[in-house]
Amino acid sequence: MDTLNKDAMEEFIKTTHEKYYNIVGHEFGKSIPAIFCNEPQFTHKGCFVDPLAREEPTVPWTTDLTATYIQRYGQNLEDSLPELFWQLPDDAPSKSRYQYHDHVYERFSSAFPDVIGQWCAAHKINLTGHLMHEESLASQAEAFGEAMRCYRSFTLPGIDMLRDAKEYTTVK
Repeated sequence: MDTLNKDAMEEFIKTTHEKYYNIVGHEFGKSIPAIFCNEPQFTHKGCFVDPLAREEPTVPWTTDLTATYIQRYGQNLEDSLPELFWQLPDDAPSKSRYQYHDHVYERFSSAFPDVIGQWCAAHKINLTGHLMHEESLASQAEAFGEAMRCYRSFTLPGIDMLRDAKEYTTVK
């Protein structure tokens, strides 16, 4: 599923949430207070280990990412693609890399939680659940961007604890 693409997410809603609504929608907001989403994320970004590495790193991408990046920043992302994978000389910061990540994080937030959250609000139900790898800022960056940006559309943010280990930092 392309979690950076609003059209894809709207199609997902048609094939899942609308089916639930057609069958048990009369219970929405009553015995069914929320829809739970479990660990949404985008494709994790990989990097080259070394210049001679044979593995092919991946980056979060969607069909119109280049076009929306140009609209947002007035620059062609493809002109600076190497900066997504390699450090600039003297470890200079990469503005393009920062903008790419900011753009992907916003694309995810506006496509996944915002679209589903709006559908839930229109159907008088909460959006609840939790995101993949919430435990640290670094793990959030790899999986979905940043929790707080995503939680803007969760009317009832959630968490799961599937083992005896207490992970208080995630709860906090």
